[in-house]
Amino acid sequence: MKISFLFLCLIVLFSAGAFRTSAAPLPRLGPVDISGVIDDVSWIPETTVLGKPGMSGSAGRDRAFSPHFRVKLTDFSGVDASTAIAMTRYLDWSAYNNDGSPSKPTFVLLKIDYPDKNYLKKGMKTKSSATPSGAMKAEHVHLSGESNF
Repeated sequence: MKISFLFLCLIVLFSAGAFRTSAAPLPRLGPVDISGVIDDVSWIPETTVLGKPGMSGSAGRDRAFSPHFRVKLTDFSGVDASTAIAMTRYLDWSAYNNDGSPSKPTFVLLKIDYPDKNYLKKGMKTKSSATPSGAMKAEHVHLSGESNF
């Protein structure tokens, strides 16, 4: 009797949508102007992800990702704490501890599209304009400081 009652409750919950999840696109960010000092930088060359036969959408075809930098910016200004956290979590969800603190984070992660791996260096000061998608184009990056080009 108990098992049939639990089974009936489960059917009611499923039909009511209690376990339904929804997927939505990430909210748009920007445009924003952010400046700061490059604390860490890594360059990721162009990569290709092979599609999986039989899958629908982009998973079913080969995809190419342009070369880009992943930049950790410190001493930054131009965005509030919630925008900095959202921008960073687009690239790395676990970059910040989820302590719920409303204070300004100490860094922000950026993705900057550019094919030359020698373009950005640690210690450079940069001012960047982000597009609404969150990715930054190199033509919107203004650098100052020492460079080894």
